[in-house]
Amino acid sequence: MTSVSPAGSLQSHSSDSPEYRKVLPDDSIKGIAAYFHVLGEPTRLQILNLLLQDDHNVGGLAEAVGCSAANTSRHLSMMARHGFVRRHTRGNSVYYQIADPGVVDLCCSVCNALSPGAC
Repeated sequence: MTSVSPAGSLQSHSSDSPEYRKVLPDDSIKGIAAYFHVLGEPTRLQILNLLLQDDHNVGGLAEAVGCSAANTSRHLSMMARHGFVRRHTRGNSVYYQIADPGVVDLCCSVCNALSPGAC
């Protein structure tokens, strides 16, 4: 079995190890599923990847990911509701940035588990 350690790295555990027997609290399951639902959309992952490099406005993100500004805005709204990104203004423009660096660590952990050394 593979799990994410507190430091964020994926680790394998045998079925007789204490880590394997840990269970998720029942009242957290829906929230965890919603969190992963947000990350389950490739366009949202592309947006997060772009935001790793710099803050961007909706128009710039839309052009970079090949979506309409309206669709990109819907993705950003969903990510903002779940705490992945936040918005700020610069002059008359609204820019987005990553709000939760933990999501970057999680994505890198998964990336390295799928393809060691890729991230």
